[in-house]
Amino acid sequence: GRPMGKTMVVGISDREAVRRDYEEQFAASLGEAGIEAVTSISALPSTEKIPEEEFIALLKEQEVDSVILTRVVGREDRLRYSPPVVHPRPYSHHYGYYSYAYSSVSSPGYLSDYVETHLETNLYDVPTAKLVWSGQKKVSDETSTKKNMRNVIQAVVKDLKKQGLLDGGSP
Repeated sequence: GRPMGKTMVVGISDREAVRRDYEEQFAASLGEAGIEAVTSISALPSTEKIPEEEFIALLKEQEVDSVILTRVVGREDRLRYSPPVVHPRPYSHHYGYYSYAYSSVSSPGYLSDYVETHLETNLYDVPTAKLVWSGQKKVSDETSTKKNMRNVIQAVVKDLKKQGLLDGGSP
C-alpha cells in the first residue's frame, strides 16, 4: 500500500459531541502511529453536509494528502438469549456434593434486545480522489459509545498498519 501522509479525519454524524470525540480519538491514534492528522470538526464545526467544491477546498486549505471518513451504513435490532445460571450452595462434605442438585439456586434464562450498528471507514488519496482502503466494523449498543469508538479506531489503525499505509510521507 501507499503511505497516508497528512490526513483529515471525518466522522459523519448528526451528533456533534460524538463526531468530535471520534475524530479527536482517531487523529490521536494516527498521531501515535506517526501520521500527522487533523480533524474536520476543527475546520468545519457544522454537522450539515457541505457542497463538493467546499469539501475539496477544505482539503486543499488543510494541505492534507489523505482523508479518512467513517459513517453508519446500517443498523439491526438483535436478540440475545442468556441461558440460566446455576449458583451452587457451598458444601463441606460428600453429602453436600450429593445434595447439590437438590439445593442449588438458579437464575432463569432470558432474552435481551440490542442494536447492532454497521460502520464503514474509507481512506481516500486527496490528489487523485481515489479510494485507497475500505473496511467495515460492527458495534453494539450494549457497549459504551467511547469503547465502541476505541474498538473501531484500533481495528482500522491495525489494518492500515498491516497494509503498509502508516509509513508516513505522502501517498
